[in-house]
Amino acid sequence: SVIAMYVRRITPVPFKILTKDDDNDLAVLEAPELKDMPSLEISGNVPKIGDTVESMGYALGDELVHFWGRVGSREVALEDTDERTGKTVSHPIIKVGATAIPGMSGGPVLNDAGKVVGVTEIAWPASPVMPVGAMNFFIPSHSVLDIIKKANEQPTQSETDVKL
Repeated sequence: SVIAMYVRRITPVPFKILTKDDDNDLAVLEAPELKDMPSLEISGNVPKIGDTVESMGYALGDELVHFWGRVGSREVALEDTDERTGKTVSHPIIKVGATAIPGMSGGPVLNDAGKVVGVTEIAWPASPVMPVGAMNFFIPSHSVLDIIKKANEQPTQSETDVKL
């Protein structure tokens, strides 16, 4: 079964879900019509505290934006409760001082060499002492590579098998 996604919110593009990872809230998709589009290389290296990174995404669903910041923590485990199942899940995250706002979740985090070192996950809620998007988190690329490896090891899931 094939689902359609929108590229730049204009043209629907059919794709298949190869796998999904509920703990990281990520999915690996296959879109044959996009196979000739440019892609980004994934680095398996975890950036160090103080390294500069760039977050990219479609802020508020509008246009592509770029924000730069520095890695602010080592990799730590984030524990959360899955709203669908009620089970406690744990996955690695890294804190970064690069702005991220709604619509950027799932976008790449790049190192100085332009390689993907993670995927934007969550933004710290705004408060009187911390402006919107001042502290955010990303899933390190080695976790993304593990999910891609899992996608290559299992059969394709149909639309009815996956709840997004």
